[in-house]
Amino acid sequence: MPNPALPGRHQVTASLSIDAPAAETWAVVADFFNMHTWAPGISATEPLTDATTGIGAARRNVAEGFGAIDQTITDWTEGRGYVYASGAVGPFARAHTAYSIEEVDGATRASISMGFDLVPPMDTPEKAPMVRSKLEGSLGPLLDALKRRVETGERVR
Repeated sequence: MPNPALPGRHQVTASLSIDAPAAETWAVVADFFNMHTWAPGISATEPLTDATTGIGAARRNVAEGFGAIDQTITDWTEGRGYVYASGAVGPFARAHTAYSIEEVDGATRASISMGFDLVPPMDTPEKAPMVRSKLEGSLGPLLDALKRRVETGERVR
């Protein structure tokens, strides 16, 4: 799944290489209800549906600094990636996030992309760039945590 076009006025993307086959990376990324085990900023993940994978699977992540964020998968390509939608939380009126993986010479190229709209008080020429910058700054550490989990098996909780 190449980085898909996501809805939203604002877009951010980050990627990195993971020294493991794509199937190993996919096993971690596709475990939708266990993000809290490898992502330091997510303190808990609660299933909201019986479906654990695929379109319609939904979870509630508890994110430091944001609180509970409900996320529902809207697109799923087995072994390659997925997109989930999030409702209004913090400065976001809505957001779509895509996790994409691709095998490159026995390693994995992992990407996270977000398309989002901001709530009116934040969607100004002065404030929107600050939100975007903060969000871009969070994607690198998130990908680093994924890399650490895949390459070492290390869990943060």
